[in-house]
Amino acid sequence: MRLKQFMEAISSFRRHDQRDGRHQKTEPVMEAPVVAPIMPLVDGAQLSRLMFVRSVLDWRDSAQVKMAGQALQLQTQVREHVRSTLSRQHFLQSVTAPTAEKALKEWLSAEVVPPIQRCVRQQQALLHQLSATAGADIQERLRIPTLPSGTRPDRLRKLSFNPKRENEIISAIDTWLLSGPDSVVERFCVQTSEIAATLMKSPPC
Repeated sequence: MRLKQFMEAISSFRRHDQRDGRHQKTEPVMEAPVVAPIMPLVDGAQLSRLMFVRSVLDWRDSAQVKMAGQALQLQTQVREHVRSTLSRQHFLQSVTAPTAEKALKEWLSAEVVPPIQRCVRQQQALLHQLSATAGADIQERLRIPTLPSGTRPDRLRKLSFNPKRENEIISAIDTWLLSGPDSVVERFCVQTSEIAATLMKSPPC
C-alpha cells in the first residue's frame, strides 16, 4: 500500500514539473556580432617608402635652417669686425687704405669660411647616413659642394677699406653670404633641394 502511494506521488511530481516547464520562457540565443575587418589607410608595402621620403624632407629642411642660422651669426660677426677695425683706423691709413678684399682676406678665410665648411660637412655626413640604403652609385652623386677656403665677395675688390665705405663693405659681404640671389645660403638651399629630389626619386631598396 505504501509502495503504491509512493509511486503515485512520484508520478504526480513528474506531471507537475512538465507543466511548469511548458510555461517557462525560452531565452533567445544571442549570436556573436560580426566584426567587419579594419581596412588599413596606407598600403603596407608603401609605408616604408613614405617614411623614407619624410626623412629626406626633414633632412633638407633642417640643413637649410642650420645653414641660414650659421650665416646670420656670421653676418653679425662681420659687421662688428668691419666697424671695429675701421673705427681704429687713423687718417693716414684711410688715405692709403688697401682694397677691402685685401684688408679682409685673412680674416674672412679664418673666421667666416671655416664655419660654413663645417656646416656643409655635418649635413653631408647626415646625408651619407640617410642615403646609405640607396646604393653606392647614387651616394657618389649626392655631394654638397664645399665652399673653397679662399672664397671672398667679388665686390670687395672695388671698394677701398676706409670708414667712408663702411656700409658698402658690410652690404657686399651680406649680399655674398646671405641676402643675394647667388649668396652662399641661396646656393646651399638650391643644392640641398636638388639632392633631396634626386634621393626621393631613387628606387626603393
